[in-house]
Amino acid sequence: NGVMAPPSGPPSSAQRVFASMRGLQTIFEAGRIRGTGNLTDMAIQGPGFFEIKTPAGARYTRDGNFHLDGQRRIVTEQGFPVMGLKGELKLPVGDPAISPDGKVFVGESEVGGIKVVEFADLTTIKKVGDGFLLGEKPTVSKNATVLQGHIEESTVESVKEMVRMIE
Repeated sequence: NGVMAPPSGPPSSAQRVFASMRGLQTIFEAGRIRGTGNLTDMAIQGPGFFEIKTPAGARYTRDGNFHLDGQRRIVTEQGFPVMGLKGELKLPVGDPAISPDGKVFVGESEVGGIKVVEFADLTTIKKVGDGFLLGEKPTVSKNATVLQGHIEESTVESVKEMVRMIE
């Protein structure tokens, strides 16, 4: 008949393919900044992270998709307060205006400042879930620019990452 039966038994070592991870790495490149028009959204231009008060302690993020809660605090999507230079930011009634140096105004009155921090050693920063990071020895940034009404998009390019994964 001329048809050969498939070989029986386990495949030879030449037929086996294994995948292994080389490790995980967080890349701290800035994503594209996109305007939203939301007065409480913020993006950081330059190095730095927003400090967030969570039940587990201070956490850090570049995700500036913020809103006001019922107490008029600037909070994350999870409801955690965004920290100002002097604690939680609670705004009086009125539209907030945020200057590039992070000062927060309502009307003509300055009501606080957004706390943006930097880390001398980015290798100490660890992901802890929900887009939050944990780092050691943060210092208040003097070089960051805060852009009101904007957010920073993810630096992950899904198509590019799928191709890399397949390779």
